[in-house]
Amino acid sequence: EAIWTHLEPKNQLIAEPWPKADSKLIFTAEEKEFEAVMEFITAIRSIRAEKGVEPARKISAIIYGGKWTKVVESKRESILKMARLQDFKLTTKGPKIPGAIWKYVNGMDIYLPANDLFDVTKEKTRLLKKLEETTEKMKGIKARIENPSFLEHAPEAIVAKEKQLFSELEKELKSLEEKIRELESLN
Repeated sequence: EAIWTHLEPKNQLIAEPWPKADSKLIFTAEEKEFEAVMEFITAIRSIRAEKGVEPARKISAIIYGGKWTKVVESKRESILKMARLQDFKLTTKGPKIPGAIWKYVNGMDIYLPANDLFDVTKEKTRLLKKLEETTEKMKGIKARIENPSFLEHAPEAIVAKEKQLFSELEKELKSLEEKIRELESLN
């Protein structure tokens, strides 16, 4: 109110009508373009995070932009900076690229060469080791929760916690197996 009285001393702000939107200031096409570029950058950042790529490391990408090709090209510099890309090749469409992580976003195919992201062999070795560790943990928990003596003597809260942990490890095991299959498909 205090600021308003300096701008419009005759009326109080509370008595003024709500402002009307000016249709000349609504940029629907530009909004859609911005959202497409934002989704594109978010997808690349997500892949980087999922694969553990250091934020400072610049990578390459191959993009099949579809109907967004011109928009992506016009925003190239911003995309390079915000997605932390060294460079990207852009065409309207193209073939599936072997040995690359693929993501489809809003009509665009994004391919990030796996070798730019991580050492595939080391990552597979790391995941296999984690898979083995998870399997061993599951065997131990399964032995406990199937042991009649444990079920008979342990408090219900402990039994429930062990069953919950087993369930979480099952999910982790499936996730690890899926990641290993994905790595194997890259070769």
